[in-house]
Amino acid sequence: MVTSPRHRKEGERETVARNLLEEAGLGFLEFATHLD
Repeated sequence: MVTSPRHRKEGERETVARNLLEEAGLGFLEFATHLD
């Protein structure tokens, strides 16, 4: 299956967004544990 450049771009953006969400989630968990 050949992915078009546009398709690949969307996939990259999705990966970046997912990474940002994971980092934000980890940061929030650390912040929450520091509140205790």
